[in-house]
Amino acid sequence: MRDLYESHVLEYRSAKFQEFYFSSVGNENLYLKSVVFYRQFKKQYSLQGIDNNYLDYLEVNKIEILNFIISDRLSELYFNFFHKAKVKYRADYKEKNLGSFFAKLVHTFRPDEYCALDNPIKEYFKLSKESFYVSFFIISHAYKNGQLITIKS
Repeated sequence: MRDLYESHVLEYRSAKFQEFYFSSVGNENLYLKSVVFYRQFKKQYSLQGIDNNYLDYLEVNKIEILNFIISDRLSELYFNFFHKAKVKYRADYKEKNLGSFFAKLVHTFRPDEYCALDNPIKEYFKLSKESFYVSFFIISHAYKNGQLITIKS
């Protein structure tokens, strides 16, 4: 138990994440007032492959994004902002699905209903070959209905 405490509270980077997480979960005022919310979000969640131009694009559209989350129009949110997102890659741009980013963002504002999905969770539920988008809805359905079970190896 002490190792868990030390790794999540005493370790600087993890402690900074915990501080960010608990200050941002459900905090629409922080989200709306911040001019660098998405840059902080990316940094704290260690999300890779998303350039600052795309983060600025999300920042400009933050009210629309929040409205999609609040009104539970998550498919529209995903396909409008996180599916085939055009992000800078070297000197060019490429399309990238930002399902992990999407899942963590939705969880930030609806933590009681949607999981903060990451690869270890996908692997635990034997969904490693599924997209983040599909896995997010499968796991979150069980999550919000209290139906999560232990998977035997």
